Amino acid sequence: MLKKKANLGGHTVKTLSDEEIKNIQIEKSLHDASITQLEKSIKKEGFYKNLSDDHIEKEFEKNVGKQKTHQQNLAKLFSRKETLDRVGYGFSSNQYIMIFLFLTGAPIFLVGLLNALRDVFTILISSFVHQYIEFKKIKNTFISSSGIIFGFSFLLMACAIKLQIIWLFSVAFLLGSISVVAYGELYSDLLTKSLKSEKRSYFLQWILKKGLLITTICFLISGIILEYFGLQGNTFTFSLFNNTYTFMLHGYLIVFEIAAFAFILSGYLLSKLPSLSTKKRIPTQHLFKEYLHTLKFHYHEFLVNKRVKLMLVSSTLVSVVQSLGAAYYGWYIYKMFENSFFGGFLNIAIIFGFALLVSFIGPSFANFFRKKLGLSPLFVFGTLLLAMLPLTLVYNPHFLTIFFANSFAVIGASILGVAQGLLSSNLLNDYERKIYFHSLGIASIFPFLIMVPLGALFGHFFGLELLFKLILIILILIVVPINFKLVMMSQKQKI
Repeated sequence: MLKKKANLGGHTVKTLSDEEIKNIQIEKSLHDASITQLEKSIKKEGFYKNLSDDHIEKEFEKNVGKQKTHQQNLAKLFSRKETLDRVGYGFSSNQYIMIFLFLTGAPIFLVGLLNALRDVFTILISSFVHQYIEFKKIKNTFISSSGIIFGFSFLLMACAIKLQIIWLFSVAFLLGSISVVAYGELYSDLLTKSLKSEKRSYFLQWILKKGLLITTICFLISGIILEYFGLQGNTFTFSLFNNTYTFMLHGYLIVFEIAAFAFILSGYLLSKLPSLSTKKRIPTQHLFKEYLHTLKFHYHEFLVNKRVKLMLVSSTLVSVVQSLGAAYYGWYIYKMFENSFFGGFLNIAIIFGFALLVSFIGPSFANFFRKKLGLSPLFVFGTLLLAMLPLTLVYNPHFLTIFFANSFAVIGASILGVAQGLLSSNLLNDYERKIYFHSLGIASIFPFLIMVPLGALFGHFFGLELLFKLILIILILIVVPINFKLVMMSQKQKI
């Protein structure tokens, strides 16, 4: 229900929605229950006769004040931690990592394979962590350690670039991918359990608005640093006590050190949070058995349900082409404009940094087109926007067209996400929808392990331009017809 305003005697009075009235009633009942509990406590200690109702009320208000202060302190700590994370993400963009992987000497196939392995590890670890936190409580020190390991992975990458060791870069890349998944999933659970809903809602809105801007600014700053210092670095000389000292500064070392410091400090801040209960509910070996049983059950449901299967095929194909694109788009653009416009790294920062800002308004575009076009055109429109970047890279590779095509691709991805969510609501019942979302990650493991390396192998032997054409064919000739079929099934089901 929307909030309304009434005009009474020249004064504007805001009426309350049903949800707000319900929240007030809940708060009142909690208030009364807390006072009752406090009375019982005082009686138990034998002090009841000496205290009036006013004393009890004051004691309760004092406790409420302490809780509010505690929540405010937690929110401040989480805000500092999130700010550090956003700085770290800005200085450690995936586009930079892929470019440096190529510059270290990695072939096209290895880059695609590493991206496939990262996606598979992300799916497996994320699903396991979701299962784990259902039965066990995680110590804050473990979450903190995951963030610190993620930070150190960037120092390893910097060493690998300096020494030109591909295998060290690959290990650091996968280590960082594994640790950041555990870090992110466990941190989200900790945030949910630590902050009350109203404080958490305000905090998440702040992160959504400010965090994206912080990341974008840091992304641009990192591009300037990388472009100024170049790949070979700059030599600086200074005199001290009649002695002359010379040292070399490399852009990648500065950028990755800032990212590492931000994530390490962020992980350290988490260790300062008050620990939640660590009581175990079930033995660890039983947890693994339950996890494997869940995977087997969801995989079976995926095989026997045609509607769930088609939706998973469509979602997986989109994810596969996005994974391939994320591996190669940045490197291709970097090489194309390495010595023109703003320079290789700063071109990347501008093109993909603007796309970060566009991602903020992507969902609004999706909802607007959903109301204007409907579900079927929404799928077509979203897919065509997603295909604009590979299409532009192949047939119209100019800086401005790539700049806008990348932003449109981000909007297209948002539109497809909204369309798939609506389709799942229309086409699947609650049980099937639960199976679909639970199976989405697990069912895509084998396609990722097969299709992404095959696409990388194709690009390795035939070139990235032909790979981008293959991505176009998959999106337009395979994904669009599958989505049309799903929409038709949804409309027949309504009839």
